Amino acid sequence: MKDCRIESQLLFAHNAINNALRNSNIKDTLVEYGYDDSTIKSGRTLYEEAQTLHKIQIREYGEQLFVTDALVQARAESNVLYLKHLKLARIALKEFPDTVEVLWLNEAYEWSLFGWIDQASRFYHRLLSDSAAIRTALDKVGLLSEKLHDGLRKVEAVESSLNKQLKKGGVAHNTTKKRDEAFDVMNAWVTDFVDVASIALESKPQYLEMLGLCRR
Repeated sequence: MKDCRIESQLLFAHNAINNALRNSNIKDTLVEYGYDDSTIKSGRTLYEEAQTLHKIQIREYGEQLFVTDALVQARAESNVLYLKHLKLARIALKEFPDTVEVLWLNEAYEWSLFGWIDQASRFYHRLLSDSAAIRTALDKVGLLSEKLHDGLRKVEAVESSLNKQLKKGGVAHNTTKKRDEAFDVMNAWVTDFVDVASIALESKPQYLEMLGLCRR
């Protein structure tokens, strides 16, 4: 809904400003009310700045959605492997209750992304750095070292995707802020222009219609 309003604001400003600049009769009338060619062109500059920032904001928001989708996919794939490895580790180490406790293999599953990354990373780092006896037990259930390294790489890929998503989200947020500020300035100028033009062209409805004021 907000994007629709923004597009409408841009279209209205574009038509009102450009039609005022193109029609000499409208320009001649508005000069007496403080809106000469240079002043109206300054409004067009504000419009162009708002339009440019709006396009940039759309692009940045689209890129943010892309990296967010990549993050969701990366976590889903990594989590399948992590849970499989976790279950195998619990089976392999059931004869090592002290090790299970030390390794926190029975700790509650972390649902938050930050918590999950920390939990999964600790899981792999613990198993990869454990004793030969533990390694032998893990090997018996097929949880070989290379599989653990693969699981760790996938978790690290999730963390990398998260960092990209956070960075892109920050850029998108800043771009949106700049876009909104530019629109505030443009709309303030357009509002004053419209109010003055409505008075200046009150007896010339055909010109008001050219500026889109009758519909407004």
